[in-house]
This record gives sequence, C-alpha cells and structure tokens, in this order.
Amino acid sequence: LKLPRVRLDSKGSSLPTDVDRLPRSDATGQTRAAAALARAFVDYDLMVYAVPEAARRGRAVRALYDALLADSLRYGEVYATRDRAGVACWLPPGREHLTVVRQLRAGMLSVPLRFGPGGFRRLLAYDTLGRALHHELAPMPHWYLSAIGVEPERQGQGVAAALLQPILQRADAAGLPCYLET
Repeated sequence: LKLPRVRLDSKGSSLPTDVDRLPRSDATGQTRAAAALARAFVDYDLMVYAVPEAARRGRAVRALYDALLADSLRYGEVYATRDRAGVACWLPPGREHLTVVRQLRAGMLSVPLRFGPGGFRRLLAYDTLGRALHHELAPMPHWYLSAIGVEPERQGQGVAAALLQPILQRADAAGLPCYLET
C-alpha cells in the first residue's frame, strides 16, 4: 500500500504528510514534536481521568510525552511529519520495555511531580495493567509503538497512517509484529 505524500484538506489546500526520522540533534524539532504529542493527548480519556484539572493536566501530559520522546530518540526511532504536527515513537525488538535507568535518563522523574500524588497513582495503575498485558500479548520480538499523536486540527487526514509506514514496512519485511496499547 503506497500512501499519498500530500493530502488535501476540506478547502483543497495541500497538507504535507512527508515523514522523516527525527534526529537526536534536532532540539527545535524535538520541542515541536513533544508539544504536538502533548496537544494530541491532553484531552485523552486516560489523561483526563488521571488529572481532571486542565491546567495541571497540560503540564503533566507535556512532561510525560517529553520523556517518552526522549526515550524513543535514545533507544528507538522517532518519525515525524516535516512540520512536526504528527509524531510516532517506536522502540525496536529487545528495547520495548522501559527500565528504571531508562526512565531516569528520559527525565521521567518529573512526571510524578507534574501529575501529583493522586494523578500519578491513577496513571501508574493503568501502566501496571498495560505492562502486564504487553508481556502476555507480545512475548515475542516485536516493534513497540510507544506513542503516536497528531495535532488535533490535523487528525483524520492520514497523517498517522503516513507516520506508521517506515516501521511497518521494515517489520513486514523482517516478519516481525508490532504492538500498541490504547
């Protein structure tokens, strides 16, 4: 399946869906990518459940996605649209599980503070269940999609489908499954 490189919005304007690998050296791109992920998930049901207060939730979600992006840049691969409105964070086989050392390196130490005690406890309960299911459902080598998000105004335009292609093609060629929990 070959996806179009440019799609049209409802007014006929072109929307870039060109995807490239986000380099670790691109600090500006990383900042924009993390912000896009945070905006994509700030109103996600799990985040609202964890932190009902909108202002605190915005800061908490940004800290979480800053850390997930940092981990994927260091241990996996991050793909983004050229305008950084969409981002996919992948971890390769053997690196799909976040260790304590990796959590510290990624900056996860700020996440409990940002979510607050109650919010972090709720988020941790989800994470515990998610990890158990991940181990049960994907015990074989696999690519793990740790996060994929698109700016709210760009959702529904094929951006996420384009973001998936680089790794889905490689996984298919290698005969490896991919895993995502949502």
